Amino acid sequence: MSRARLLLLTLSLICTVSPSLAGTLATFPELHASVVLDAISTEDDKAMSPTTFFPGTDRFAIREAALEAVGRYGEQVDYIVKGGTATCLGNTTFQLLEASVMMRLGHGWRVGFEKSHVLRGFINFEECTDQLVAEKPNFSTILAPCHPTGFKADWQGELGTWPLRAQLALLNGADGSLEDEHDYNLGLYLNPPVRGLTLSGYYNDVAFLTGEWSPQGTATSADGHRWGLGARYHTRRLELQGELFGAKGFPMAITGPAPAELLADDRTDFYANHQMNFAYIQAGYHIPTHGESVPEVVPYIRYQSWNRNSQADGDHTSAYITYGLLLPLAAENALFRLDYERPVETPKGLAQEAARMIARVQITI
Repeated sequence: MSRARLLLLTLSLICTVSPSLAGTLATFPELHASVVLDAISTEDDKAMSPTTFFPGTDRFAIREAALEAVGRYGEQVDYIVKGGTATCLGNTTFQLLEASVMMRLGHGWRVGFEKSHVLRGFINFEECTDQLVAEKPNFSTILAPCHPTGFKADWQGELGTWPLRAQLALLNGADGSLEDEHDYNLGLYLNPPVRGLTLSGYYNDVAFLTGEWSPQGTATSADGHRWGLGARYHTRRLELQGELFGAKGFPMAITGPAPAELLADDRTDFYANHQMNFAYIQAGYHIPTHGESVPEVVPYIRYQSWNRNSQADGDHTSAYITYGLLLPLAAENALFRLDYERPVETPKGLAQEAARMIARVQITI
């Protein structure tokens, strides 16, 4: 990114925060704690998917343990700070999970800087532990990194009479910098006049480091894009959701190395032209039990498909099916779930992946 653009972003941060420096805390921040504990069992004779968080053996795991402060400074600035451990970010050490300073400009506008989820459809925008299924689809981190950092402009209003939310995000690249990479995203949520129906869509322009070096000894980068369309229908009992994604351009860590005989420019094109398609559909149904300790049970199912090399001939599609049972407990914001996932389709040449079972207890205070 040029110095001029970096300076512009820095000035926008100053303009976002400085009007409220003379203010005071409108309210004491709300404090939240979340604890998510898993018992995981996998087939020991097959390799786990490289995109799952717990490859290998059976284990107990802390899926997430975090503390969060949410508040408002003065009348215009909202802030969030969340720290803890979450395995979706690749390790189990204490770290800053989310941070946000967003200024309310009126007329539905909020602008500022965030390290958090980005509006890239339902599955990538919402918290990992708040979703119907225990884990996001296996391809979710291939599409986008978790909790990137950057500038966001968020607007909520109406398109005619249809409620609309739009978010523009200018973010660090996948390696966490603005040097030869970027992550620009425009996402939308739209509510047409059908009760319980929400439509989503996004377009994501990226530049990324390929993982190779030029003959001059500099890291090479390439351009790519991602897009997604989805629909969600929720009633008091039924949850139905599906999304379709496409992507072009991936680094060596995902595609594998370029053929050795390719020249430098052709090697960059190899990474820029690699394409993948993804899709999932899931459904859950809330069944009241009229019991005190477990007021309802929610069985659910998801099917996901991942074409790892959609620009090439042949079969490159992996598919998985997930079954689960969600048990909200009488204690507010507490639940127990059982979640079972197994591969149902594996491309030739790819090692057969293992089925896995998760038993999870989760509480948010």
